[in-house]
Formats: sequence, C-alpha cells, structure tokens
Amino acid sequence: MVVELMKGNPGVKGPLLVIASEEKTEREDMLDILRCRNAVMEGLSSAGYDVTGLNITPADFQDLPSMIRRIRGIRPSCIFNLFEGFSGKPVLEREFCRILENLDIPFTGNTSATLGKCLNKDETKKHLKKAGITVPGGYIVRSHLQVVPSRIRYPLFIKPCCEDGSVGIDHQSIIMEPEDLAARLEEKLLRHPSGIVVEEFIPGREFNVAFLGNGPYEMQSVSVLDYARYEGVQPFLGYDSKWDPASPDYSMTFTELDEGKDRELKTSIGRIASKAGHVLGCRSYFRVDLRERDGKMYVLDVNPNPDINLDSGFVRQSRTRGYSYPQLLEHILNLALEEKMEKNNYEIQRTGLYKDSRIDKSLYLS
Repeated sequence: MVVELMKGNPGVKGPLLVIASEEKTEREDMLDILRCRNAVMEGLSSAGYDVTGLNITPADFQDLPSMIRRIRGIRPSCIFNLFEGFSGKPVLEREFCRILENLDIPFTGNTSATLGKCLNKDETKKHLKKAGITVPGGYIVRSHLQVVPSRIRYPLFIKPCCEDGSVGIDHQSIIMEPEDLAARLEEKLLRHPSGIVVEEFIPGREFNVAFLGNGPYEMQSVSVLDYARYEGVQPFLGYDSKWDPASPDYSMTFTELDEGKDRELKTSIGRIASKAGHVLGCRSYFRVDLRERDGKMYVLDVNPNPDINLDSGFVRQSRTRGYSYPQLLEHILNLALEEKMEKNNYEIQRTGLYKDSRIDKSLYLS
C-alpha cells in the first residue's frame, strides 16, 4: 500500500524535516550534500509541503541527547534523511540511521543494517557471493605486508573498503604488475587504514541500475557507460570523474540502454541487480553498479541512498520513468510512510496498541 501524499493530508501533521551532514571542508562530495539538501527542500516546498532543514555537525555527536531533543522538538511527520557521515568517518552514516530508527519517526532511505553492509565493500561482496551473485575475485588488505594470493588475476583494482562517493579511487587504483602492488597498498593504507579491497579489474562497459521501492522494486532504468567512446580517460569512475569539472574524466556520461535492441540485456541486468538489492535488504531507493566480462555480469557495488541532487544519475534515470523531481521526492516520502505503516500495523495486530498518536490512526487501518 502506498499513501498518496496530498496538500492538507490529515496524516501529515507537522513539517517534513530534511537532515544533512555539515562540516568545514573543501571536499566536493561533502559539499554536494548541502547542495542536495537545498534542492530537496526546494522540491518539497514546490510540491506544497511545510519543510524544515536541520544540519548535523561533528560537534552534535559530542552531545547526542541534545541532538535528539532538537530533532524531537521539531515534531516532524517524516524525516528526509540525507546524512552521510563526515570526512574520514563514513561509518557515522550508519550510526545516525540507528538513532533515527530509535526515534520511531518515519524516515527516508535505507536501514542501518543495510547501510552497514554496503558501507563495507568486503562485507557487501561476501553477502552477494553467498547468494550466488557473481562479484570480482579478490580480498581485503589491512597491512601492505599481507601475503598476496598467487592465483589472483591481473590487472587489479584497489579501493578503500569503507568509503563512499569514490573517495580514494584515482589513477593509481589500477595495478598492472605484481611488483607495483605493495607500494600502492602502503600508500592507500596510510590514508584509509580501515582496509583496502583488492580485486580483479573487470574491463568493458559499466551499467547502473536505479531502483525505487520497499520490495518488490520498481526499476527506473539501466544506464551504460562505454569507456571505449572516450580518448585519454581512465577506464573507471574515480573521485575526479564525479567531482572535478577540470578533469578529462568528468566528461564521461551514462546513456540509457536501447529499449528495443537491448531489451533482453536490460531484463537480465535488472534481474541480477534486483536480487543484489534484496540480498542486502535495500529499500526506498538505491543503485547497483555492474560490469560484463566474457558474457558474465559482475556486481561491483550496491549504493543505498545514492545522490539525488538535481544533476545526479539517479534523478536522470527516474526522469526516464516519468518522475519530475518533486514527484520523485514525494514518492520517496511515500515509501517511508509505507514502511512505517507496515510496522505499526504489525504492532497493532500483535499487541492491539497503537504507538504514534501524531499520525492519523485511520491511515494505518484503511
């Protein structure tokens, strides 16, 4: 059941609260969170909602009771969660989500359990592999002195285990020869001591699949990036390709798979990506990244709560399904309330008690 959010809906009492992380930094990926906050607030306001913003800073985590009182004091009907941790502390994205779960207020995006699995790329691969989903062969390194498996296939690709937004991925992320590996790992581990994932590099086209839904999922589209179309670029998406307009890699763009010619491929990719999301417990909105080698599709990454700025890939993909930006935001809100309703219906059936008096009980019983 999806709730239709309309102006004056009696089930929405109090403002919609948009929460984002804010810190003193020049990192473009962190500054993009604030741009996204502004876009989301403007989009929701244009759709007729009462919207309030709240930025969470590193200092707020020094006084959690005060932070929680600030959130509760706004009495939001729903929280639009854009919090993504801070520089060097991406794990706080999961920890903040745990706080929201304990507040018993509907919030958008994925659960803390899913964020925890997906923020650790080694754990992500283990869960996917156990479910029979093909992932690149590899291992995690926590010391540059660690012994390298002899049968691993070069070239290799190295990336921080617990970072997001392509942080730590650059022109040194591809390892062509075994003799280069130890020095590169030593350098990367100095910046990312939580570990480096070393895996076989999968060449060829890259696919992005965007999903909405709490299950079953609604696939938005399958986009493809063909690196062969570009000259003088690295064959993967590093930090500069996403955040530095001066980089030659920044010009690379995804296009949509052809509905006619690529229908069978699109169906196959969508099935694999949907299974990956299900295995990791994804809900609300997420993206799956894949590559193809020798006729086999490899899942590279699963991204819960991806960027939904106006110029983001997820928004572009949802536009192909007919969603305007305000409609996309509204649908994400619908999914948050839907999830809350299902949980409260379960509590009503189990105990006969209704916990949240601020939201119209009739909506949960219709």
